[in-house]
Amino acid sequence: MKHSGRITFLIFLLLIDILFFSVVKTNFPLVYQRILRTFSAIFPLVYAEGFAIIIGLILAITLSAVILYFIYKGIEEIQ
Repeated sequence: MKHSGRITFLIFLLLIDILFFSVVKTNFPLVYQRILRTFSAIFPLVYAEGFAIIIGLILAITLSAVILYFIYKGIEEIQ
């Protein structure tokens, strides 16, 4: 039960990260276009957009995992 709760929480955080990434993409199109131009110099444009999204997701998942780790460490110390 505890393990499935963690998985559900991770999926929830992942959805929040995807939403946050899409909001960032719409609010800061210049930054996003610069990332795209950087990657499209290496890859074609279609692959560059996917690559930028994948890098954003990897960073978001890593950040979420680190935050989750410290949250659970804090909860274990309290109990």
